[in-house]
Amino acid sequence: MSGIQLAAIFYERFPAIRVLMLSMHDNVEYVTQVVRPGASGYVLKDSQATGIIHAIDAVLAGKTFFQRGTCGAHDSGTIDADAARTPDAAQARHS
Repeated sequence: MSGIQLAAIFYERFPAIRVLMLSMHDNVEYVTQVVRPGASGYVLKDSQATGIIHAIDAVLAGKTFFQRGTCGAHDSGTIDADAARTPDAAQARHS
């Protein structure tokens, strides 16, 4: 089972759950597949520990975190969780 499939099951069974995806895939299509069902964030596995901690803190605070380079983001940053679930989520961000 893939992380995307597992996340979809989590969202279905536990709608209030917040999931931060840690992945090796750095492409918009993969990120979009994770965000649409409700992912709260996306970080690459080769990130520095401080970046992962920042992502965790953002997700716990109710924000969505996308690492630099993912979703076409030029900067790492947070966005409102609801905005991440819109069709234009790949471009929405707020640092």
